[in-house]
This record gives sequence, C-alpha cells and structure tokens, in this order.
Amino acid sequence: MRIEKLAPALAAALVFAAPAVVLAETAAPAPQATPTAAAQSRPTDAVVREGMEEIRAALDAKLGADGARSADALDAAAQAELGKLVAGRVGRILKETTLPDKARKPLQVLFSDIIDGTELMQISPRPEIRRLAVVKVVQDVNRYGRQFDHPGWQPLAE
Repeated sequence: MRIEKLAPALAAALVFAAPAVVLAETAAPAPQATPTAAAQSRPTDAVVREGMEEIRAALDAKLGADGARSADALDAAAQAELGKLVAGRVGRILKETTLPDKARKPLQVLFSDIIDGTELMQISPRPEIRRLAVVKVVQDVNRYGRQFDHPGWQPLAE
C-alpha cells in the first residue's frame, strides 16, 4: 500500500482517537474497591492467637530483627528444626481451636500455605529453596496478622 493512501486513513484515525485519549487522561480515576472491615478481620480464638504468637516468637528468635532477610544465616538443620516446630504448632492450633467450621476455613487455607513452606524447609536439598521457604513462611505468618483479628499483632521483617 502506498503512503499516499495510508496517510489520510491514519489522519482520520487520529482525529477520532485523540478526543477519546484526552477524555481518558482527564477523567477522574475510578474509585478503588476497599475491602470491608469484616474481610480484613476474620475471627480467631485464644488457641489461634496464642499459637500464632508462639510461631511468631519462634521465627523471631531464629531470624532476629532482620526477619526473612536473614534466612541465609540458618543452616539446613536449623531451617528443618524451625520448619518442624512451626508445622507442629500449626497442627496443635487446628486440633485445639474452638472456631466453628465456617470461621475455620480461611484459617485452614492460610495454614495450608504455611505447611507448604515448612515442608520445603525440612526436605529440600537445595539451600536456595529452603531459604525461599523460610521467606514464604514469614510472609504467610504476616498475612495472618493482616487478615485475622489479633489485637497487638506485630509483623515480622520480610
């Protein structure tokens, strides 16, 4: 196709598209949907809160103030030990919690994610995978604090 035939078509397209672009740029941004307070604060009970505090304390004791950034400082045995401790505590929480089934479901999803990380911490032969698993567990524990009702919860450093 020759440029002489293409130029008028391109000019016409720009004439019609330009106002739409200007309108799109000057239009107010669409309001963002914010999660409701109920979605941000799912119920817990004393068993869940105490168990999660213990998990947080164990991670904090091993990782220190740098949190997940210091995952490399742990050797394979320490990572496996930490993974076993966290997994055991998650199991105890699920066994002892008195939350009704409907309230327990979101907690089970979170705990499933935490268990995925703890298993990798314990069995992966590759140090970089174990390190990423520690980071994942820390992030999942921090997600608990954002999604569940736990007054005074302090997130770990990621």
